[in-house]
Amino acid sequence: MVEEESRLRTELADDGSLYNDYPQIIREVHLNQANELERIVETHGWPKISMVGKEGSDAAWLILQHAISRPDFMKRCFPVFESAVQENEASIRHLSCLTDGIRYFSREPQVYGNYFDWNEKGQFAPWTIEDPENVNEQRKKVGLNTLEERIKEMEEDVRKNNLSPPKDYIKRQIEMNEFLKEVGWIT
Repeated sequence: MVEEESRLRTELADDGSLYNDYPQIIREVHLNQANELERIVETHGWPKISMVGKEGSDAAWLILQHAISRPDFMKRCFPVFESAVQENEASIRHLSCLTDGIRYFSREPQVYGNYFDWNEKGQFAPWTIEDPENVNEQRKKVGLNTLEERIKEMEEDVRKNNLSPPKDYIKRQIEMNEFLKEVGWIT
């Protein structure tokens, strides 16, 4: 399941459409994968490392992380995934991404600084952070590099992939908020 998404992401990144909006084709892949993962979780619980191996558990997390059209499912899986992390059956780094993802799409400040987006100055920068003074301490607890190092990595990724900010920042924000309302992240 993850290979299909990866191939499609590469194609959309190469033609530039991945970074302008949420293309319908990848949205459908994410939705179908989330629905399949939901059936697995309902039947067997979270795909833990001891059940499916590290690669399988990581793949399940990636599907959950991309289930942005299913906020109900992401939020329902959070405590299940958190429990797997506490049992050393899933990655704490992945939990930090899930935490920030839920907060980002809910338009709440993130804890770890995992989510980046274009800002009004045309910079690809971390989404709002709850406690910027202590973010590196939070990141260290889950095995992440410093936020400053991550910003440099993301800046390099933007250069390497020749990415540019949206032509109309306000329009992009309006469209993003419309999507978030449509799927139930915000009201």
